[in-house]
Amino acid sequence: MMKDATNKEPASLLSLGEQQFVSERKEGIRNSLQSLGMHINADSVPHIALLGSGGGQRAAVALLGSLQQMGQDDLLDTLLYMGGVSGSGWAMASLYTDPQWSTNTAAALARLTQPGPEVDDIMAWLKVRSEQEDFSLSDLWGSLLSSSIMKQMDRTRLSDEAKRQTTNPYPVYSALEQKCYLDGQTKGKWFELTPHESGFTELNHFTPTSLLGQRPSDSGASEGEKGVEGGKEEVMEVMGVEEEVMEVMEVEVSGMDMVTLQGIIGSAMADEQKMLAHLPDWLKNILDIHSSPSEGAVDSQERKTKVDAWMEKVLKPMREGLLALPDGPVKDVVSWVVLKLLPLITEWKWGTTANFIYHSPDEFIPECLRSTENLQLVDAGLFLNSPYPPFLGARRDVDLIISLDFSLGQSLEGLRD
Repeated sequence: MMKDATNKEPASLLSLGEQQFVSERKEGIRNSLQSLGMHINADSVPHIALLGSGGGQRAAVALLGSLQQMGQDDLLDTLLYMGGVSGSGWAMASLYTDPQWSTNTAAALARLTQPGPEVDDIMAWLKVRSEQEDFSLSDLWGSLLSSSIMKQMDRTRLSDEAKRQTTNPYPVYSALEQKCYLDGQTKGKWFELTPHESGFTELNHFTPTSLLGQRPSDSGASEGEKGVEGGKEEVMEVMGVEEEVMEVMEVEVSGMDMVTLQGIIGSAMADEQKMLAHLPDWLKNILDIHSSPSEGAVDSQERKTKVDAWMEKVLKPMREGLLALPDGPVKDVVSWVVLKLLPLITEWKWGTTANFIYHSPDEFIPECLRSTENLQLVDAGLFLNSPYPPFLGARRDVDLIISLDFSLGQSLEGLRD
């Protein structure tokens, strides 16, 4: 039941939910353009996409400021799509907390100057998340980004946006599948996430976003077979359940929340070689890991072996020390750090997500995807610092791309490499 591009019209490659959104949103776009003096027929409404580059906090704040100005100039309602990577994606995830954000962009900017969530709130979210199988460093990073920069801990699910009206542009977030990216694959590395479906842009293989992270056996589908649409009816069809059962299961199949999403799309630190280059010498000496242009890159297995050995030396006395601590909040926090967090640092796993095309029989799917049980979704800016791929070609038929570049370097640098 995966979507395939063969012999299909471009529009049919989109989920039914996105098709419906586009149809309804275009009516508002036409009215907006008419108010600006542009009289357009209903079948000629342009598909305009606004894209924000990466650039960390700089990009997040700059995108919010740009959107506020566009709102003041009555231009926001002309946008059909909005896409972002890294820092711009943080801002997007924060904006879509509010189903009416495009009518009040000042609110999101004002929140940046307010106090962030309480530590207890952050830890409560992390403790619940850490009990799940796909807990990774992206969750820790997402909680830090959300609380310290965007000043919220938004538990709204990305799939919740599918139930909302067309007040705001349709959001498309981007990430990389790390293994395929490192393997040098031309296809299978770019991963897009929308309210209705998420999956591989170049391969045209998607799963309902509300099921993202579910393993095929969890939803009653065979390995390599997942649904492609994101509405409730489509998810019911995929899962083979009646509506009454779907209501009971809604919490369990609602997909990732905005905190985890921010951690995934902003996880530039997942790049081991770049991180090693910035480690202080004293830490490299402790870990016995050294890397320089003359020495070449550190082999990841060598790094893992050395870090594992060092971490075991550290963890063993810490585990023993836990037994001596009296029961209480301090022991709870220390226990969580020792048992949940430090092992993740050893493995350096980011964006762990169940692979919905694991063991797929489709020969066009790269081996780097078919052979791995989990995807590792990381910051798309590691390859391309602007989210062009989902908006090129006939699938979304975008007529005009407005690209806002907040990069320090060249946003297209990855293409030259």
